[in-house]
Amino acid sequence: MMTRIRRFALPYLPVILAPIALLSPVLFGGKALFWGTPFLQFIPWRYWAWKTLLAGQNPLWNPLVGMGAPLAANYQSALFYPPNWLLIPFTAAGEGWFAWSQTLLVIAHWIWAGVGMVWLTRDLGLDDLAQTVSGLAFGLSGYLVARAGFFSINAAAAWLPWVLWAGTRATGAFGDAHGWTKRTLPLALCVGMLMLAGHAQTAWYTMLLLAAWTGFWGGVRGGGIRGVGRAWVSLVPGVLLGVML
Repeated sequence: MMTRIRRFALPYLPVILAPIALLSPVLFGGKALFWGTPFLQFIPWRYWAWKTLLAGQNPLWNPLVGMGAPLAANYQSALFYPPNWLLIPFTAAGEGWFAWSQTLLVIAHWIWAGVGMVWLTRDLGLDDLAQTVSGLAFGLSGYLVARAGFFSINAAAAWLPWVLWAGTRATGAFGDAHGWTKRTLPLALCVGMLMLAGHAQTAWYTMLLLAAWTGFWGGVRGGGIRGVGRAWVSLVPGVLLGVML
């Protein structure tokens, strides 16, 4: 039991508590991330979408922009991204609560990004302290914190270490290939969530990084150019399934 507690205390506890502490003035002060794109874009889009859905209609159209514009088909609205569904109950509570609830998602994605980096560095063989530093360095990186108000970037970037982790396992680069299903489904889930998060550029950059990352380890562990090819081929089922999702 004590061993499990110590394992949670380092690396997970700092990675979880640090994002909460950073945004605690907003989270516990009755404030909201409400400037720039949250004010003009994300909060109005999502609030209108969930209000429309709760009224028994499909949120296909946004009448609040110009002469109107597609809403569900707007990629950055990310209405099909499951974590965003957690905000539906706050919609019924009113606009203020809905705006405040966006902070919960920002914090959750920072934590998710940090935990993903912990898992990735653990597979790389780093110790608990190194995992903690890596998780904090990525989860609270300057890029993610500066982009706190650009919700779709924040969500998509949080999946980067998870995609690398799942992709590495799919290639069996570290000897952790546990059967086709266990290697393919995690990658498919991570790629699918990355693409549903709502920011095409971040998703594209992440997939390019996945190719470079797995190609490198395939070449190092698999013996040159053939190892690179085998690594990339092993990604195909998971990536295709993720795109289908």
